[in-house]
Amino acid sequence: QYDGSSGINAEYGQSGIQLKKLFVVEKPFRYNINERRLVEFGLVYGILKRLHKYPILKSTAGSDIPPSLAPYVSANLLDGQHSFDDICVQLKYKLGQVQQDLEFNRDYVVVIQKLGV
Repeated sequence: QYDGSSGINAEYGQSGIQLKKLFVVEKPFRYNINERRLVEFGLVYGILKRLHKYPILKSTAGSDIPPSLAPYVSANLLDGQHSFDDICVQLKYKLGQVQQDLEFNRDYVVVIQKLGV
C-alpha cells in the first residue's frame, strides 16, 4: 500500500519536474503503479503537459553549415514551425538523432520550447 502520495504532490507539485527524474526517485513500480498509465492519466486530465521543441536556424548566409544539419536545411525544417516530432516523421530519424544533430549545434540552431496541450 502506497502512503506517500501527499508527499509527492507537495514536493513535486511545482512545474518543471521531469517525469524521468520523478520515476527514478520515487520508483512508482515498487507500489504496483503502472508508469505508462500514470502518464496517460496525467495527460488526459491536464495534470501533465508535454514540452514541444521547435528548432530555428540562426543564419543561412554562409556555406559553413555542418554536414549534420544539411538534411534539415534542405528540407526547410528549421523555420520554427516544425517540432522535433514533425522532423522525426518527415526525415524518418529517431528522436535521439534529431536531438544530437540540433541541440549540439547551438552555434547554428536555436531551440524554442513550448508547452503543449
